[in-house]
Amino acid sequence: MDLTANLILGGQNLLTCLNPEVNYLPYWQMAVDENHFGQYQFRRYCTGHNVGRWWNTMLRLERSTGFEIPEEIESAMLENSWRLADNPTGIFLEDIDPKDPATWYIHSYRETMLSFGLLAGLRSSASARDHGLLAIERMSRASENPNCWRLAGGVGPPISKTGRSAEPAYTHGRAIEGLLCFYEETGETAALEEAERLAEFHFLHTVSSDGALAEGCGHHTHSYLNTIRGMIGIAGLKRDTRRLQQLHQTYQRTISQMITLSGFITHDIGARHGGDIASAGDIAHIALLLWDHFKDPRLLDDAERIVRSRLIPAQVPEPVEIQPVRNEPLDCFRDLNTRFVGAIGGAVGHIRGVTCVTDFTAAALHSLIEIYDRVVEVEDEAVRINFHFTRKLPAVRVKSARDETTASVSVVNQTGKDMFIRIPLWVPPDTINLTADARPVKPDFRDGFAFVPRGGDRQQVELRYGLPTCCDEEDWRDEDATQESVSLTWRGDEVLSVDVGGPYLSPHLKVCRRL
Repeated sequence: MDLTANLILGGQNLLTCLNPEVNYLPYWQMAVDENHFGQYQFRRYCTGHNVGRWWNTMLRLERSTGFEIPEEIESAMLENSWRLADNPTGIFLEDIDPKDPATWYIHSYRETMLSFGLLAGLRSSASARDHGLLAIERMSRASENPNCWRLAGGVGPPISKTGRSAEPAYTHGRAIEGLLCFYEETGETAALEEAERLAEFHFLHTVSSDGALAEGCGHHTHSYLNTIRGMIGIAGLKRDTRRLQQLHQTYQRTISQMITLSGFITHDIGARHGGDIASAGDIAHIALLLWDHFKDPRLLDDAERIVRSRLIPAQVPEPVEIQPVRNEPLDCFRDLNTRFVGAIGGAVGHIRGVTCVTDFTAAALHSLIEIYDRVVEVEDEAVRINFHFTRKLPAVRVKSARDETTASVSVVNQTGKDMFIRIPLWVPPDTINLTADARPVKPDFRDGFAFVPRGGDRQQVELRYGLPTCCDEEDWRDEDATQESVSLTWRGDEVLSVDVGGPYLSPHLKVCRRL
């Protein structure tokens, strides 16, 4: 499996979700009814959120694959960014009413800081750096008490924002990740200091000392998981072993229980229905981040399984049958069947049902890029193959292939260094076959990896292993479920089939209600 094609497909979707009639602003979603009539729509007050989503994912995609952002679109998106940041918070907001806190979508603090950080780092944008510092100053002041937002609207005294849309994890908890990105790209210590201030609060309120779900987790799964990502980043920077262990325990006791083996997880914490592809991607990335600190091979197994069983199957690979709700010469009605291509799941069902939602596609694609970037790592003393995906680097090439019974991973290593190739823990040991330069090698297993000593300037190593099949029962959590559970047939870490409602996650359109 080569993830490059999936990444490019996702990037193309994020180009076609833009409306050239309004300076290429990104739509929120493609609304589709029961009869497959649809149209693209904006969501009021939330367009700034998708501008941030778009920059974060597209710039990462460019850095990782060379994907080109058309000059006209980039210029328009920069204009949109500066305009949307021109408000009393400094973050991307749209149509705010100074007297109505409901119009202040401060949920976008994270996406704004991710965007400003990457624009400063990858485009050497002084404006992005300046805008980011201004946003930090203003949002820090507004959240001086992390439990109470006080937003200065420029008219009268600051207004308080309360309710679910002001929850700490939903607003500034998730922003820790964005602040760290801005710090890493710019070196501005103000971002790190603010990230540390917010992390202190969330270590007290959003996670528990024993790894159980804390009362301060909030309602929104994706925001909770974004907060965890940022907290791992802070704890890692500070080399805080105690807090890293706390987060590892949270993963084991809480996060891993939120998601089914097949990767279904809900948009709201504790809900039964309402899938969320973004949160599935978050958990794959969290597993990878925790592996950096604990070297537990089960974490890498989790990450690759989520990619293979959920993120990739949930991406729409070809045009779908959608007709515009009206035959009018407006962009929101044009080419809907082809513009759906590349969308990743959205409010994805358990075993069927996909939607085309810009926010979800961008978030899932970000997580896929994080996995893609870490397929191969060239360390000081060795090359490490973390995931069994095809990948090409200047001195290392990996080719991954599978048939009905066997998987193979072929590596050409021109670094002159030792190599570690991950062996998934589900692989039957008696099916493992390892060769180096066509000569059999007895596997030397080390913490979930096979160690292969260096073999000159150019070494070709091939790993082959069997793909066991098994069946697993999961509670059926689609809203239209007709029975209590479903039986999934697995081949290795991929879902091969499902006994009802299948084929598994085929492009079966899910109703996406008009806003």
